[in-house]
Parts: sequence; structure tokens; C-alpha cells
Amino acid sequence: MFGQLTATGDENKIDSLLTLIKTEKEDTNQVNILTSLGFEYSVQNFSKAKFYLNKAEQLARKLAFKKGVANSLSYLGIAYETQGDYFEALNAQIAALKIREEIGDKSGISYSIHYIGDIYFGQSDLSEKTSSKEDYNSKALEQFFKALQIAEEAGNEKSVANTFNCIGNSYREQENYSSALDYYFKAVKIRERIGDKINLSTTFVNIGKLYLKQENYPTALEYLFRALKLSEELGHKRTTIKALGTIGIIYFKQKKYDKSIEYCNKSIALGKKVGYLEYIAKANNWLSQIYSADDFTGHNSDRAFEYYKAYIMEKDSIDTKKASQVELQFDFDRKEELAKVEHAKQIAISETEKKKQKIIIWSIASGLLFVIVFAGFIFRSLHITQKQKSIIEAKEKETQLQKHLIEDKQKEILESITYAKRLQEAILPPKEFVNKHVPDNFILYRPKDIVAGDFYWAECVGSKFFIAAADSTGHGVPGAMVSVVCSNALNRSVKEFGLRETGKILDKTRELVIETFEKSTSEVKDGMDISLLCIDRQNQKVYWSGANNPLWYIQNNELKEIKADKQPIGKTDHAKPFTTHELEYKENTTFYLFTDGLADQFGGPNGKKFKYKQFSDLLLQHSNLDPEQQTLLIDKVFSEWKGELEQVDDVCVIGIKI
Repeated sequence: MFGQLTATGDENKIDSLLTLIKTEKEDTNQVNILTSLGFEYSVQNFSKAKFYLNKAEQLARKLAFKKGVANSLSYLGIAYETQGDYFEALNAQIAALKIREEIGDKSGISYSIHYIGDIYFGQSDLSEKTSSKEDYNSKALEQFFKALQIAEEAGNEKSVANTFNCIGNSYREQENYSSALDYYFKAVKIRERIGDKINLSTTFVNIGKLYLKQENYPTALEYLFRALKLSEELGHKRTTIKALGTIGIIYFKQKKYDKSIEYCNKSIALGKKVGYLEYIAKANNWLSQIYSADDFTGHNSDRAFEYYKAYIMEKDSIDTKKASQVELQFDFDRKEELAKVEHAKQIAISETEKKKQKIIIWSIASGLLFVIVFAGFIFRSLHITQKQKSIIEAKEKETQLQKHLIEDKQKEILESITYAKRLQEAILPPKEFVNKHVPDNFILYRPKDIVAGDFYWAECVGSKFFIAAADSTGHGVPGAMVSVVCSNALNRSVKEFGLRETGKILDKTRELVIETFEKSTSEVKDGMDISLLCIDRQNQKVYWSGANNPLWYIQNNELKEIKADKQPIGKTDHAKPFTTHELEYKENTTFYLFTDGLADQFGGPNGKKFKYKQFSDLLLQHSNLDPEQQTLLIDKVFSEWKGELEQVDDVCVIGIKI
């Protein structure tokens, strides 16, 4: 029964179920009605959904109706998943799965395993690290194929279609688009045949997302509007929210910002009504990007920041970290049951041994006096040992307390640094901005720690496009703080002071950096090394200036170098104006800007530095590759050279071809 339900939140259906509750007795039918009611509320009112599902579970336990207990727990898991609470969602689904395995409910087992996979898939969508995404996606696929086999054995067509749809989602995230479409259309075929319109609209959304990933925007919009029409007709709010939000993303990609804002706001408004936190977070993120877009006429940095804060708050409220612990607990519970049985056997053996020892002791009456005297000595030794044990235990407790305090502080520091990473990433120019002005480019950026002292910077004024690779003093948190000061100084030199000559830009940047640090009561000599390139396509000119870091460029398969001024951007003795070099504007010339991180990395068979000679040979040998291939190659060579050794510094390499 329950494997065929789909929650719509339809008011008429809810009213009908509320009427039935008043007339039914406390029996299994009442459990089913309470569960249905809780499930319907799961898409519009989480508190009510939880109330009715808990009530259904309590009544089912009272009636010893195990299938009813499992159904209520499973739908409670779905309600938690809608809230983005994956820890509680997985906990509930695993509890339901245990009961369904006990009673041999094949359709129910398939259903629980399917939703466990769905929970893992939801976490992969929110994970920031590529490794975490792949791990969660692999777990999801494993569960989906288990569920598919059981659903096919049980002949449950609706469950088979649901699982086809979810397998398609996982393949889509792995960018295996042909397999994803194959499974999507298998799901569509079944759902059209059995008239499952609600879930058909969900599959249309997923097909739209796939075409979005392939940048086939017209086809994506076609499927998404089909999904939107169906879901709105049927009152299925969750699918409506997904369709609205994804349409908003496509309009953003097409630079139709007003339409994108309209659909993102619709997604947020409906998402808030039903508490769909995941899509509220996504829509806020896209609105932040819209209002920070340079080519948007309504560009507003303050609004962009407000939407970004809302995105972070919503995203941080979704607990994606604990779910794997529940799975481990599930395995642990099974192991613990086996351990208890083994422990009981050991106790029985121990009791038998004690009886034997007692017989032997009483049989040796002649040694009784000796035993009593010896026991006195033993008692005294035990008393001393117990006292020493108490002292040791007290010290261990104190040590554990200190350990927990240190761990808590470490966690707080790590969370702060991770948030600082988001802020630092905000000062880096978007890849789309760089691609717009110099399409043939690559940027390899590998911080040593979570935050970095290295950064890259870009700006366009009129026909002049500026780009730089910079290395601030230090790395980690101190380097990141200096990088913010230096990036701000570059922005002011170009935007506020209107400078266009690269040498004068570096002169003013140095002046602003020194001015900032001189406000401190202690002497601060921090600053940065930099390689700053200016390309003026309209006037066919190229200009460059550098502080300690040189410029390399390749023309006619020959690598040439322009040496930098031997002084930093910061406080230094005998400071002099920076030199502006004018270079020949010649097509098929590739310019390389970089910091010293790659050349200074220790590794290789003898644990030595990579060095600039090997670096230049690498660039010259592979300069004919396209930018993406160059990035992958340099990154691969760096990783292989480093091997198991620690990365010694931040790495930043930029390639620009004209």
C-alpha cells in the first residue's frame, strides 16, 4: 500500500483523512490513515507531519503491528529528508529497514533501501569536496541497484520506475549522460503507462537538469516547463519548487537576469511555505551571483552579499556530516548482538571454572591457615593498588577533559578558517569573467592550507584587461589576511585612482599597502611579490610589470623571460618606481604568470626542489596543448613530484594565449 503513495499536500485529501481519523477505531486501519496523513503533511508542514507519524508509530507498537511501525518510520525519514536533516532521515530509514527485514516485507525492504540511496544522493549534491561527492554518489548507486533487484523480484512497477529515476540522477552527477538518459526514459515509459503523473513530473525535472549540465538550454527548458505544468496541476509543491529553481538557473546561464530573479524568488517563496531548505539555499546562492554579475544592469553588491549570507545560513543548517555515523551504528548494532552472545558463553565458562576452583580450595584443608595469612598480605597489596588506581583514574579523567577542550577549540578554529576560505574566494575573479576577456587561458590554483597567501586578480577597464598572479607574505591564515589587503590595494589603484600603466599601478599599490600596515603600532613588513600583465586588444599592445616574480612568454617555440624589479610590494630599503615593459602584440604568443610555490616544491627521487629550469622546460614542451590539458598536466607533474612529501607553499600558475 505505502510503496505506491506520493505526497502532494492536497488540502482536500488531507481534510478527507482528518475526517476518517475521527470515525475509525484504534486498529491497523487507523495506523494507515495516520501514516497517510503524516506523509501528506511532509510537503507543507513538517511539525504536523512529525506529529501524525509519531502518533501512527505509537499506535502500531501498541497493536504489535510491525508493518505499520516500519511504514510510519519510513515516511518520517522522508519528512526529515525534505528538511535536509539527513542524519535523522537515515536513522529513521534504517530503523524501518530492520523491521521490514524481520517480517520479510520485500516491497518495504526495496522501498527503504531506495530511500537510503536517495539520502546519500542528497548529501552528494551538497558536498563541496569532489571526493565526498563521488563517495556519497557511489554509496547511492550501490543502494539503488539493491533496491531495483528486490523491486523487480516483487513485481512492483512503481518502485522499479522510482529506482530507474534515481539511478539516472546518480549517472547524471557522474557526467555519464547517455546512461542517465537511458534510465530516465525507462522511468518515463513506466510512469506514462501506469498514469503516475506526479512522479513523471519529477523525472521531467531531472531530464531538464541533465540538459542544463550539457548547456542544451532550450531542451532543458522544454522538459522543465512540462514538469512545472504537471506539478502545479497536481499540487505537488516539492517538484514545483525544483522546477522553478532550475528554470531560474537556466535563465541565469542565458544572462536573462530578470527572468532568473523571478523564478528563483518563486522557488524561495514556495520553499519557505513547505520548509524545503535545500532549494531555498540553492535559489539564494543564484540570486547572490546575479546581483554580483558585472553585466547585470541591476548590479548591487550589498544585495548580493545579503543573498550570499542567506545561502550560507540555510546551507549550514542542513546537517550533512552525521549520516555515515548512523550507517556505522547499524553495522555496530549487529556486531554488538553477536558480541553479547559470545560474552554470555564466556560467563558460563567462567562460572564453571569458579566451581571447580572452590572444590579444590575446600579439599585442601591443611593449607587453610597459610591461605588466610597469605590473603592478608594480598588484601593489603590490593588496598595500596586500589589507591594508586584511583589516583591514576583521576589523572586520566583530567587528561580526557583537557583533550576534549583542545578538540572543541580545534573544531572552532577549523570552522572559522573554513568560513574565512569562503570570504577569500569572494575576492578571486570568477572564471567566467576571465574567459570573457581572454578565452584561451588556464589558472592552476593550489593553496597549501585551507586559506592561502597566493591569489590571482583580474580587472577590465575600457579596452585594457589586467591579470596578475600574486604571492603575499606567508601562507595559511596570516598570508590570507595579507592577500585581502593587497587585493584591495590593486582594486583601489585601478578603480579609485584611475591608473592604467602597470608600473604606476604597482607603485600606488605599494603605497596603499604600506599606508595600511603603518597604522599598526608595531612594525609590519608584510607585502607581496606579483606579476601583472595588461592586454590592450584594441590598440594591439601588451604591457607588464613585476615585483620579484618574472614574466615568461613563448613565441615561435622559444621561451623568453622579462626579469622583474628586485623589490616587493611593501616596505623596503631603497625603493624605486616599478618598470613598465611594452611587449610585441603577436598572435599565438602564450604568457605565463606565476608565484614561486611550484619551483620551490621539494620532491622527486632525491627530495630536491623542482626549480625554475625544469618548470620552464615543462611549459615549453607542452605549450601547444589547449589550456585545460596544460592545467591537468602541470597539476599531475606537480603531484607526482611532491609524492608523499608535504606541500611547502601555495601554488598559482596562469597561462594566457593571444
